[in-house]
Amino acid sequence: MEVRYTNTKDDLVAFNDHHLANSKPYQRRKIINLYVTPVVLLLAFSVFALSTGKVSFYIGGVLGALASYLWTFFAYKRYARKCAEVFQKEVFCEHKVVISDVGVSESTANSSSQFTWDALEKIESNEDYIFIYNTPATAFVIPKREVGKDSFEAVKLALDNAQ
Repeated sequence: MEVRYTNTKDDLVAFNDHHLANSKPYQRRKIINLYVTPVVLLLAFSVFALSTGKVSFYIGGVLGALASYLWTFFAYKRYARKCAEVFQKEVFCEHKVVISDVGVSESTANSSSQFTWDALEKIESNEDYIFIYNTPATAFVIPKREVGKDSFEAVKLALDNAQ
């Protein structure tokens, strides 16, 4: 089966969102940065306030913890979009993906690659995309809007049957 599509910045953002939402190390780091770090900061300043008797350390701890939380919250919220801001000529071009019994091959105007089924990391999908992971953090992103609903479902079925 062969499918052709062109990726946009929104497709790359969708992949980053999907990948980060399903990455256990990223989610663990996000929780630590969002919740643990501000609490540790607040506790450290509280200890200083108790040992010195100065209320200003309490205020500094509360403000520091709040600033830490807000900065981290907005940084993580923007992370997927920030990853897609760098222009990548091998992403934002026409792709041809061929699915066969041997594996998956992908070609663009500037490159081509072929992966056996054993060489692929995983294949995931959601309502709008199919993600064929060729490494733990990169994938061929096949958008439903580019290939059409029928072709999209046919690709999903071909991938399921071929594995």
